[in-house]
Amino acid sequence: MGEDSGIELVLKNISTSISEKHVTQNNLFNLEQNYPNPSSSTTLIKYESLKPAKVKLSIYDLNGKKIMSIVDEKQSSGSYQFQWSGKSSDGTFVSSGSYIYTLSVTNQNEVVSESKTLILK
Repeated sequence: MGEDSGIELVLKNISTSISEKHVTQNNLFNLEQNYPNPSSSTTLIKYESLKPAKVKLSIYDLNGKKIMSIVDEKQSSGSYQFQWSGKSSDGTFVSSGSYIYTLSVTNQNEVVSESKTLILK
């Protein structure tokens, strides 16, 4: 992205190893790898917001279609965790496959991080 876009995209090679705790660390948040991964149903996504900010946590399929919006609100600094049940926003279970969860945090600039999760049925 260009220098003037105000958006920083942080991508990491993600392992599903339990020992890899932090996926992304920066001055706005720390995003952890979901657990368990792979999952047959529910998986836990944890992050820590280091400053008050507008936070969006969403799940997408590999085609970029939004499956579910989990968080879309201003949050205080602190630790947060959310369970994703493997369901889409209409309440149906997603099929087996890889999904991407994206955390977008906006204070003065927007910082976006994403990680993969695997659902096995």
